[in-house]
Amino acid sequence: MKLNSLVISVITFINNYKKLFIRIIFLSFFFAWSMSAHAVIILDSTFKKSGFAAAEQLAMQPAFQALMHLESELDVIDGSGVWIGNYRGHGYVLTAAHMFVGGIEANGYTYVLRSGERFQGEKLFLHPLYRNKGNHDRTGFDLAVVQLSKEVTQAGAQPFLYSGTKEYGGLLTFMGYGYRGIGSKGQMTIIDTKNRAAAAQGVVTKVVDAKKNIQQQDDAGNYLEIWLPKEDGSLKDAHDAISTFPKTSLVGLLGSGDSGGPAWLQFNNDWVIVGINSDGTGNAKYGDYSWFARISSVQEWLRLMVPSLKFWDNGVR
Repeated sequence: MKLNSLVISVITFINNYKKLFIRIIFLSFFFAWSMSAHAVIILDSTFKKSGFAAAEQLAMQPAFQALMHLESELDVIDGSGVWIGNYRGHGYVLTAAHMFVGGIEANGYTYVLRSGERFQGEKLFLHPLYRNKGNHDRTGFDLAVVQLSKEVTQAGAQPFLYSGTKEYGGLLTFMGYGYRGIGSKGQMTIIDTKNRAAAAQGVVTKVVDAKKNIQQQDDAGNYLEIWLPKEDGSLKDAHDAISTFPKTSLVGLLGSGDSGGPAWLQFNNDWVIVGINSDGTGNAKYGDYSWFARISSVQEWLRLMVPSLKFWDNGVR
């Protein structure tokens, strides 16, 4: 009798909270499936020499103070973002649209600066070409802007956003929060419990323009691509068929813990945000690819929400 009562109580509890359970299971599955790995993947040789220390040091450079951690009660959906400016008493964060699937709103995360200052989200704006779509054909528009409850004042100078067209061949520096990995294994289930950001680099070997008549296309375009070569140069880029060695010891790939973080290029002495971490292939191993939503094609959309943005175009600010 007592056992039957217990079973009935458990069934009643499950029925009452069934929607919540389904949502948690869905979100866990979606993020495990839709993103290639967790946080930056680095070269085996770099890891052997110093672990992730160099990757963490790169992310901590003063130029990258605008980086933000998107914290959630569900660890599987933690992500990254970047402060892009203040306007009329509010700070604004640029991140990835896929961080808000399953009905997650702006207040579904706490937005944390490297300094430790914490912010609450108030409003969410998804790029209209991504809404109700997915990374399969909308990686290039995997963009969201979050309005914060107050201005951001401890993130250094307001960063530049790129409005030019010269990303190809540049050395991309990208960063975020989450798990870690190495080229031979890809994603590893090592949780970064100290919430330290890490960064990696990659040469932009492909630039895809936004396609016209996007509603009739399978793929909307508008993304940057990098890949991870091996130290011995034995792999070839499947798209360019060029045997390539890593350009620096910090070459790597991004993963799900980096989703929404910024990707930068340095022009002259200025660091400029050219993309937002979006997606990738495989398990983020040697020979795999990472993709970044391209900033230069979405200027008008960004200015609608944040007129105070600072853009950089080949030396013209």
